Amino acid sequence: MTTYESSDFVNERPAPDVLRGPRRLLALIIRYRQRRRTLQCIAHLDAVQLQDIGLDPDHVADAMNGDGAVLWTRIPRLR
Repeated sequence: MTTYESSDFVNERPAPDVLRGPRRLLALIIRYRQRRRTLQCIAHLDAVQLQDIGLDPDHVADAMNGDGAVLWTRIPRLR
């Protein structure tokens, strides 16, 4: 009878990370949804309130039209 050691079955190369792609996609989706919820909340504020929290109303308007790059650099948690 042949006996096998557990080291006989160990592959020398590390296994590829097959979940890297789905994890990255999930992270992108989470970031998109977080930004979208934040944008929906701050869109209800008036210009004075936006300036009080350090945001430019024009940047918020641009973000509502799809160009939110400047706005997201102003909000640290959502970069």
